[in-house]
Amino acid sequence: MNKFLLCAAAIAGVLYASSAFAAVGHVTDLIGSATVARHGAPVALKKDDGVEQGDVIETAEKSRVSIEFADKTDLTVAEKGKLTINEYIYDPKNPAHDKSDLGILHTAFSYVGGLMDKQKDPNVALHLDFGSIGIRGTKIFRIMHNGECWIYVERGLIDVSNRGGAVHLKSGQGTIMSSQQKAPAAAHIWTAKEIAFIKDQVADPRLHKQGWNQ
Repeated sequence: MNKFLLCAAAIAGVLYASSAFAAVGHVTDLIGSATVARHGAPVALKKDDGVEQGDVIETAEKSRVSIEFADKTDLTVAEKGKLTINEYIYDPKNPAHDKSDLGILHTAFSYVGGLMDKQKDPNVALHLDFGSIGIRGTKIFRIMHNGECWIYVERGLIDVSNRGGAVHLKSGQGTIMSSQQKAPAAAHIWTAKEIAFIKDQVADPRLHKQGWNQ
């Protein structure tokens, strides 16, 4: 191999490595404290920090972190939660390869879909404690309450699935999952009380959280 080809290969390798660890979003707001594990031990996360594919982000008690991804997706993760950026690829010039695959465990969150969600067949998925959500142009809320996963769609369409089955949700509808093996509950229109309760769990953790009384 001549020197020119060796040089080209070396440059390509550097470019690949740099793109593999490029920021895919950044922290827009942080209340309390959170950590990020990236190729090693967790370190403190700060406002305006970049986040990368493969990052594992955890929020402390009475804390909340908000992240804006490259396609303008906004994600807010409440206290004592774990976010894993399994895979995130966004290229406006080559949307066929776009993909967002996130894991969110143990806590409440709100998700407002960005440009990727508005594509014809978006490859966007959220993996939760008891199942997964496939997303299309969406604003959703999720909480963990009494060992159950509550999901509400404010805008858009989602498919909620696990080993027990699947349910399709439209704007204004919600469902509940209690295990990986039991199918999500049938979709139903949520009451104003249910909506207020789920949104309250993602609100500023310094504020009083309302309880749930059926």
